[in-house]
Amino acid sequence: MSISRTLTVAAALALPSSAAAPVEESEREAPGGAQWKEKLGLSAEQARKFLAAEEARETDVKTLRDGLSAAIVKLHSLLTDGAPEKDVQEALAAVAKRRKALADRNDQFDAAISSYLTASQRAKLLVWRSLLAAQVRTWKGGETGDLRDLEPGEELEPD
Repeated sequence: MSISRTLTVAAALALPSSAAAPVEESEREAPGGAQWKEKLGLSAEQARKFLAAEEARETDVKTLRDGLSAAIVKLHSLLTDGAPEKDVQEALAAVAKRRKALADRNDQFDAAISSYLTASQRAKLLVWRSLLAAQVRTWKGGETGDLRDLEPGEELEPD
């Protein structure tokens, strides 16, 4: 079985059926509400909490990513200008600090949602995030191979 078929089957088994109940009016007001409710099998209350946490996280993460990008641009500038080692070291520390802040914010989100999502719902989210991360690497020109063609227990062979 191909990797694409294997992961498609795994995703289909992990995610609820697409034959979900009609979308409630309150979910139509929140973009993605019905999508997450269906994919993770969330109750209306869980969906409301999840979307609120996700919106807050996205706002914070955007600010943190913007700061990280600015710090990396500054580091690049220092390197191309031949700045002293001390300045480069300070810029590296600033990048590390921003990366840690970003990771901490994502950990805070994961801790918050674990208080009201079941283990199965958290597992579905983890699978979805992993599939998305693999796809993003492929979009960016990475050589990840087609993970969907991977057989259970089979590992990717280096090219």
